[in-house]
Amino acid sequence: MRRVHLKCIKRPAAGFTLIELLVCLGVISLLLVLLMPAVQQSREASRTISCISNLRQLALACHEFESTYGVFPPGHLAPPFSPRDADEERRQLQYPWTGHLGFLLPYIEQTALYNSLDADLWKRDIPVGPAWFMRPLVVQQMQQNRISLLHCPSDIDPINATSIASVQFPYASIIPLHEEIRNGSTNYLGCAGTATAAGSSDDLQANGVFFSQSKVRPADITDGLSSTLLMGEVLGDSAENLPDVVLSQHAVLCGAIPVENFWQLDTTNDMGPSYALIFRSRHNLFSNMAFADGSVHKISSHIDREVLKALGSIGSGEVVNAEF
Repeated sequence: MRRVHLKCIKRPAAGFTLIELLVCLGVISLLLVLLMPAVQQSREASRTISCISNLRQLALACHEFESTYGVFPPGHLAPPFSPRDADEERRQLQYPWTGHLGFLLPYIEQTALYNSLDADLWKRDIPVGPAWFMRPLVVQQMQQNRISLLHCPSDIDPINATSIASVQFPYASIIPLHEEIRNGSTNYLGCAGTATAAGSSDDLQANGVFFSQSKVRPADITDGLSSTLLMGEVLGDSAENLPDVVLSQHAVLCGAIPVENFWQLDTTNDMGPSYALIFRSRHNLFSNMAFADGSVHKISSHIDREVLKALGSIGSGEVVNAEF
């Protein structure tokens, strides 16, 4: 009887060798490195579109306000701030100091918040005191509301700060908060023109759409609605550089700022209330700006200053031929 001898064939063990595994990991890492910038660019593009939409809605709200009252909202409800002594300064703080965004609340689906604010906020001509940032009721109402339309998604929410410095020339009023600083703040403010910020001693020479007790009509914008800045992006102090201290942020009820303070974001010098009084953004070398005709354009951080000044004024007669 013949015996059949079966040979066992040894097969290689299943799986990767160490070298193969390292090669695969290297390939995957390389793909991730190549893909991440594209993903980040896609996300930033989406955030930019949202920011543009926010500004377009605010510009539309300005025109709805104008349709109701015949003028754009005032940049500020107070006379120019130029106190000569302590008594004069105290008198100034008896004015409401309500900024233009407060008047737009009913037109951006914030009627309930608008109705909850003190009615005296809207009195323009006489001291009614105290200023809005000194009224506990108003501060409480504002700090409890975060209005997504007023925030650029590319900005950073500082989560460690315990108060908001309501930036307004020529001082910053500190408002204690029990919530995170993102409540009651904004990334968008109106353009006061080429003078200085609404409320300053030079405000009578303001030539933008928004300044103290302004009553600008579309017909007053003789440079053309499509060639005049209406609103733009703003930031406060950098959350990266000053994470544990009070940050300078623009409050919803603040006034307008001048266009000449337009500045490229520079994180090496991104601190201090004066630096917060600047049109700037966290987009890549540009800021979104709304024009008086309701359009929104990306304004380069390297825009020519003379072109920028021409865009900021409502009736100086400049002709803007350069790209912006």
